[in-house]
Amino acid sequence: MDKLYSLGLTTIIIFLSFNISESFSQQKKMLNLNECLEIAEENNFDIQLTMPSIEASDANVTNAMGSYLPNISMNSSYSKRSFGTDSPLYFDGIYSLGANASINIFDSFRREASYNQAQSNYESTVSRANQTKSDVALAVYSRYIEVIKNYKIVNVRKANIESGERDLERIIAMNEAGSVSIGAVYGSEADLGNRRLELVNAENALEISKSFLLSVMGLEPGDPFEFDQNSLPINLTKESIEKYRNQTGSLSKLYAKSIQRRADYHASDFDIQSRKSGITGAIAQYFPRLSASTGWGGTSTELSKVTEATSFNFGVNLSIPIFTNFSVNNAIESAMLAEEQARITQLKLSNQIKTTLQNALLNLKAAEETFLISSTTLRSAKLNDDSAKERFRVGAANITELSQTNAQLISAQISQINAAHNYYKAQKEIEHGIGEF
Repeated sequence: MDKLYSLGLTTIIIFLSFNISESFSQQKKMLNLNECLEIAEENNFDIQLTMPSIEASDANVTNAMGSYLPNISMNSSYSKRSFGTDSPLYFDGIYSLGANASINIFDSFRREASYNQAQSNYESTVSRANQTKSDVALAVYSRYIEVIKNYKIVNVRKANIESGERDLERIIAMNEAGSVSIGAVYGSEADLGNRRLELVNAENALEISKSFLLSVMGLEPGDPFEFDQNSLPINLTKESIEKYRNQTGSLSKLYAKSIQRRADYHASDFDIQSRKSGITGAIAQYFPRLSASTGWGGTSTELSKVTEATSFNFGVNLSIPIFTNFSVNNAIESAMLAEEQARITQLKLSNQIKTTLQNALLNLKAAEETFLISSTTLRSAKLNDDSAKERFRVGAANITELSQTNAQLISAQISQINAAHNYYKAQKEIEHGIGEF
């Protein structure tokens, strides 16, 4: 009995351990950059908001196309009418059945203008939706870069703590051997405590950057995900920097690419086309409209005989506006104003694109210089730190100097990490600015 109980308990423990392990692995699902982009495209709220607009614009195109087709309706009714004046009155039932159709033959190209306007509005809506996807992709890139940068800073801080712990062990041993004072031990302990505080701050910054990334992706900020550091290809060298700089070219070259590729600039073109169609449609109200209609109907006091006594009619209607109380003139002025506003909006967008590209180029240049300087600084800081440790070992340096050189080394390492990731971020800003994603 005891053996069965023990076997059962062991099985339960193994089962629970497996479930806990599986649950933990699920909680720590690893996402790479491409997966983050795919999740954002599906779940981001800004992207989701564009879908109803596209559907509504498509419905407007269908509605505009319907103006080329006839309007057809069918009607039926039943009523009672009275006969005589004596009381009680006699009521006779009347049944009727009919069908009518009408079609617009020519309306001075108003329906053509309406269809073109609806089609341009649809294309503009689709283009803006595509631009929203591009904007979200840039946000994912930026947030992902920030997360990976913070991962690396945390790794530097952790390695610095491990180094500090080893240094403290050596200093304690040296103090016990009588080669350094107890003050060096206290100083090393204080320095190690500062390193641990810096790690706490770095880990907090990492978690905050994860929350921002998850929010952009349309996920809950607290969802337990980790992110693949290897999916961000950052491997900067002086040669790669020079190569990219030559490929990028001038601001005018980048701007020329942007107006050819950017979805929001294409949307502004469609907006102008839509407003032009609106002017055409407004002017068309000055001119005649020709339509045709036909109808069929029957009436009887007996339901079975409604279709026996029928009539058929056909007509053509020509409507010529003579005076419309200045409503057409007002419509034309409003349409022309809308076109002018669309043109100014495009000029404003053009200026924004140039400013964005200029800022991205400046950020790229600053990141280039910072990376090259930080590389030199890092080499010097490493040599200085090694030298300070050796001088401390032989008693020619104190713990304060050792802490200072270590702080300089860590600062140089973090500066290089920041510069490399800022450079990659500036690259993505340029690519987004010219509409490459």
